[in-house]
Amino acid sequence: LDCVLAAFRDITERRRMEEELRVMNLRLREWVVELERRTADISLLGQMADLLQSCLTSKEAYEVVAHSSRLIFPEASGALYLRAPSTRLMEAVAAWGPHGSAMSSDGFADRAFEAEHCWALRLGKTHSMGFGEPSLFCQHVLRPTPDSLLCVPLMTKGESLGVYHMCLERQQSREIGPRRGVLELAQAVAEHIALALGNLQLRETLRQQSTRDPLTGLFNRRHMEESLARELLRAQRSGRPLGVILFDL
Repeated sequence: LDCVLAAFRDITERRRMEEELRVMNLRLREWVVELERRTADISLLGQMADLLQSCLTSKEAYEVVAHSSRLIFPEASGALYLRAPSTRLMEAVAAWGPHGSAMSSDGFADRAFEAEHCWALRLGKTHSMGFGEPSLFCQHVLRPTPDSLLCVPLMTKGESLGVYHMCLERQQSREIGPRRGVLELAQAVAEHIALALGNLQLRETLRQQSTRDPLTGLFNRRHMEESLARELLRAQRSGRPLGVILFDL
């Protein structure tokens, strides 16, 4: 009887150890998959940052944002809203994903809205809607939706440039969102976008100040010299004459 009990205990202990090993193996696989996903996300994030820093115009930056967002969040739709000059109005300058074209008056989000209609802009921090938790929906979300929504403000030097808005289907937000750390990843994306757009705006401001007269807004002598060199080369290539008219006002 003692031998039977000892054998039974050995079998029980062996099964317990095998179960623990199986659970540990499953957890290790999950960690490996998660690590691979995070590595891929970091790589895509770095690529987006490099592209944004190489943009010469805001339009190029908008295209990079849409392209990179499709790669980083393939399961999501979204839009980039920026503040219109001298107003409190936020306008969509880029959209992506299967619901990206729904940024209209009859879709789930409008193409333009007042800054006060977004909780993220009013609070100055990320505002999530859904994700299995009760939450307040922003007013620029025009219709009730079962999906999970996310608004991340684009902050630079203490000011808001706009908002990074994203929509995930409910099933996807449950399965993919928490595992991939979608909130943290979206915040990192928004930080890169805000930094790049802030630099582009500063660069454009400096360019305007260096080539235009501050009183009249007309192009100055520096712009004439830059343009004249370009037009001279163009005239040489085409074999056509170039005329210059000077006015003393």
